[in-house]
Amino acid sequence: MNRFDLSRPADALPNRAARRFAFFTARRTSRRQRRGQALILAVLVMLMIALVSAGFLVVVSGNMNYTARVGDKSRAVEAARSGLRFVNEQLTYSRLGENWRPGFKTTGNAAQDKILLGEGESLVPQAGALSYNLYYTSVDRANGWAGTFAKFPDPLAPRNDAPQYLARVQRIPGELDAGDPDATDPTKQGALKITVIGLSPDDPAAFHKSIAYKGGQNAPTGRYMRTVTNWDFKNKTVPSGSANYDNATQILTLTNLKGALPAVPFTLMIGDAGSTDLRSAVVDSIPAAGQLHLANEPFGKALTGVRVELAGQLGAALPLGITGTDSAIDYNLDGTIAADENTKLDVSASTNAGSVRVNGGLELTGGVSLPALDATAGTTVRVSGLMVQNAPTTISKATVSTSAAPATPIDLATGSNAPGFPGAGLTTDLVADGADRLQNNPAGDRSITAFTPPDFASGAGVLRYREMTRDSKSTVTAQPDAANYGFGEGLYINNPSDRERIYDTTTTKLRDMTQPELVQMWLSRQADGTDDTSTKFNRTGTPAAATATDASLEEAHLRGWVGPDEFHARGALIEIFNDVNDGNAPKIAVTLDSRADNSTAAPNNSLGAVPAKAWKDATGAVQTGVYRRVFAWPTNGVIFAEGNVRVRGEATNVPRSLTIVSQNNVYVDGSVGVTGVAPKTPKVLLLARKNVVANPTAAIYRPDAQTTAANDVTLTAGTTATLPVADGSDFKVGDVIETAVSTIPATPTTVAVVQNLSGNTLSVTPITTGTINNGDIVRSRPDTVVNGRSVITSGIDSIQRRLQVSPGADVANLRLTFDHSASQVKVLTIGTEADPGSNHSADPIYWTNKRAVDASGNIIAGEKVARGQFTSPTTGTDQFAATIPSDNAGANANTIATMVTAINGLAPHEDNAANINWSYTANAVAAYNGVPFHYLAALRNRQTFGAPATPATARNVDIKDTPYDMVLATSVTPSWNGAGIALAGFETAADAAHTSYTFGFCPDFTDPATVAGTAEDGLTSDESFYQPDARQTTLDSRSVPGVTAGTNALTLRQSAGLTGISGAATLPEYRMGHLKMERMDTASKDVAPGYTMNINAFVYAQTGSWFVIPNARFDKSQFQDATGNSIFDTVGNKDLNRNGVDDAGEAEAMLRYARANYRVNFVGAITENQTPLVNPAGTFPGAVQAWSNDWASYNENSGTITNPVAGVNYTFDPSYQNGSLFGDEGFVMPQSNELTYVD
Repeated sequence: MNRFDLSRPADALPNRAARRFAFFTARRTSRRQRRGQALILAVLVMLMIALVSAGFLVVVSGNMNYTARVGDKSRAVEAARSGLRFVNEQLTYSRLGENWRPGFKTTGNAAQDKILLGEGESLVPQAGALSYNLYYTSVDRANGWAGTFAKFPDPLAPRNDAPQYLARVQRIPGELDAGDPDATDPTKQGALKITVIGLSPDDPAAFHKSIAYKGGQNAPTGRYMRTVTNWDFKNKTVPSGSANYDNATQILTLTNLKGALPAVPFTLMIGDAGSTDLRSAVVDSIPAAGQLHLANEPFGKALTGVRVELAGQLGAALPLGITGTDSAIDYNLDGTIAADENTKLDVSASTNAGSVRVNGGLELTGGVSLPALDATAGTTVRVSGLMVQNAPTTISKATVSTSAAPATPIDLATGSNAPGFPGAGLTTDLVADGADRLQNNPAGDRSITAFTPPDFASGAGVLRYREMTRDSKSTVTAQPDAANYGFGEGLYINNPSDRERIYDTTTTKLRDMTQPELVQMWLSRQADGTDDTSTKFNRTGTPAAATATDASLEEAHLRGWVGPDEFHARGALIEIFNDVNDGNAPKIAVTLDSRADNSTAAPNNSLGAVPAKAWKDATGAVQTGVYRRVFAWPTNGVIFAEGNVRVRGEATNVPRSLTIVSQNNVYVDGSVGVTGVAPKTPKVLLLARKNVVANPTAAIYRPDAQTTAANDVTLTAGTTATLPVADGSDFKVGDVIETAVSTIPATPTTVAVVQNLSGNTLSVTPITTGTINNGDIVRSRPDTVVNGRSVITSGIDSIQRRLQVSPGADVANLRLTFDHSASQVKVLTIGTEADPGSNHSADPIYWTNKRAVDASGNIIAGEKVARGQFTSPTTGTDQFAATIPSDNAGANANTIATMVTAINGLAPHEDNAANINWSYTANAVAAYNGVPFHYLAALRNRQTFGAPATPATARNVDIKDTPYDMVLATSVTPSWNGAGIALAGFETAADAAHTSYTFGFCPDFTDPATVAGTAEDGLTSDESFYQPDARQTTLDSRSVPGVTAGTNALTLRQSAGLTGISGAATLPEYRMGHLKMERMDTASKDVAPGYTMNINAFVYAQTGSWFVIPNARFDKSQFQDATGNSIFDTVGNKDLNRNGVDDAGEAEAMLRYARANYRVNFVGAITENQTPLVNPAGTFPGAVQAWSNDWASYNENSGTITNPVAGVNYTFDPSYQNGSLFGDEGFVMPQSNELTYVD
């Protein structure tokens, strides 16, 4: 047994000592063993702790590294996003806009750094440069970013805590790297590819690449011929929603709506692509909140939960007053539509793409042609909503053609819900809508989305253009703020008050006109085409008094409709021209509007000249009386105005494009366009916060020059004097001017005629005597207007017009066509008597002091020679008992009283019929006894003309055998650019005797055979010229010799040398209603439009429309039936001379005189928010119908009417779409901040 076996019982142990020894020995042994184990355990624990700690450290370290990497990546992502925002802001709002590129030095002066031509100083160092390795890291070089990306912030500049990134902007496809697949993607053509690589400041290897695309096909402004935004800028959406429709009341009740709808009228797309119930309709009123009344009932049943969306209209108009026909214009006013009178809207000329981009819905109405579409070039039709052709089956369909076969039209489907949309032979890469997307199939081919249009009228958008003009670098070194007054790199016009206004009777204040009020003013007609006289500001409305303080300029007809055929918008006039006095350099002239609305404190503002509206010098001091200033072409090509602008003029060899921006409306008052030196192709860009409005009525306009006298001057009637003025640049030789003190009295201080101009010094011949004080107003004398017609009643009256004569080889064929008359002043009664019981009613009695012709065409009395002579056509003659005067003195002495005495003293005449005696009696109005006899007008017993084919010197006569009256003649002298001009009268008469300086008789009695130009005017032989009713007028077309293209001045005044009439006697007034230019070849009688308005521009109307102001028919009074009813009531009557025969000459006259026969050609691209109504809807007239009818034009060649054109011709200019304008610093297209395809 082992003694150390402690398992034995206690009594088995030896003794106590032994047991104690054994116990302690065992303890020592156990302790030794346990101590080794503890060490091992401690070591193991330590190892385990170390391992755990190491693992923990590894995990922590890994987590820390991962966290750091995530943080670096996140910082890189944020840096990329920050860089993308920065780049987008630069491309959207910087001075350079879409031409901005990262990494180039821009001094703010494009002429110095030439950044836009690719010649700017690069801040990106290239390989081999000393700074190359300092600028780019090894990672940059390894990833291929070196040399092509700019770094932000600049590594060579002091460090800062800004996000770090690299950025590059490339235009697709021209600026892309070789092999980039984006180069061949048609959906990205023209877009900017933005590549931003975000970096982490702590890890050079951590980066994030973001790629975004800006512009291109999703920024259609300037890239499509017609773009319609239908955009609610406040809510940033196209208004849409759902509604219930009650066909009995024609009311849509909205159940939800996203965005805000515009003011009525507007067009809605109603329905879904998957339903047969898809229509467009015009909303003409809002009966209650959430209710929309439709002008027409489109469905014939009630609908529930139908989709609605704002839509646009494009198309050709129906003829006015004729139903059940195709889109057409009744050119010849015969009440029927011939095949050659059908019209269509050519969205563009057949060889240029008729591309269309629309937010929301699109209604195509009437004949529409969408030619030369090309998917590869991006010239397509894209509609984010749905499309319909809203017309009966008899209406011409819309057609599409491709660029490969522009002459082969293909019918477009009748709507988005039609099977096989977009049509047989068409594909969605040419024409597409949003049908798939709207039916929750965004991957479908028909998934066009709405685009965000640019906003240049508020926020950073408007600041961009102000920074380029008002806040640009001053061109006057000593005056750093001079750009505020027009002395900057861009031209700033501070005219915020130049906005159309109306007096609000509720607030008793003036306010800006709403869009519907503007349209009402421009159209000035009702839905049936008749004049709208309901408001003061309408064309034929009753104007307010000029001094009224409760009316605007438009309501007083001092702006807006200033005459029955002229619309003159308030606003600054911008004229583009080449200065012949400065080496033909292209220049800009800006004339500020000198008028303002009246107020209680300033009741004469409306007449001008308002001092505060004059130009200021570089220090900001007002230049009193200076409203016109000429500028060199803007350094950056930008003009910005706070209010309305009017634009006209053309220039060649311009250095860059011209961008004109208005915070209200832009009116195009004449041809507009620029050309540059090859290879440059500069253009004009017109940007309006509201509307861009073509105004063909301004082809002939009233001068409105205003300035102030620069010295005290006393004028004596008839004595030429010198009149210094603050600014004489807006006057022309021949102008009739008036002066007045600053309070503008009703009667001017003096009236004078400008004989010569030398800078700011006028040489004038006064008509009246008076004193002019320094500072008095000097201005163009306005027309005297009576019942809407300009009249000449005295020697101080004048009718002055400026005419914009279009260039061309046929300028020599220019004719002026007058719609005019003279008042009927009866002064002499001719009586006839015969023996009782005699039957001689067929025996004629002639008495004339002018040329007259018998029924056979034989001249029975000649001008001048026959004055005072009586001649019978039968055998035997009677001669007055007075000698025919041979000079002025004798003629003036031979008064009406002396001639009446002589006539009444004649013995009875015995003709070849036996025993028939005639006696002659004449009774003059006493007040006219002292008037010279030759002041009498034409033969008064003649009533009608012959047919137009009859020679102009011949006149048929209807002889009266009862007493008849003779009237006093009028006499008006025309001048052209200050010189008397010979107007050939009566159409194309070549007879020199009908060439005269006057409308009416010639006070100078000198024989015209010996003194050229003194012949009396045959107009006084026209009984219809003298009318008691001013509304009855004569149409009179006259050739104008020696005409040159450009702006010309026409002045009509009472002829000089007239014998003064006093007391109850008055000279007849001359009245002019309308005046137009016409072109007719004298020999061939071929007719061409008298004026062609060529608008070469890109247009963006941000919240309004592209609009064309229509005009009144040139002459309506001729188109009446025998009872005086309008031809629009009784159609088919064109017997103008009432002879019972509708002949070819009368048919031609219908065409010539019904309208102005002007032509408007638009070349460019149009972007608008809302489209005007094409046809009438409810009580609203059709704007397109109005301007298409009023401006319809034609050519006549060899008697054949050719080329009828309705309204406006459109041609797409692809310069912006194909990139020709990229890099032109003057073409500053506004940019949307929208980015697409973000990776």
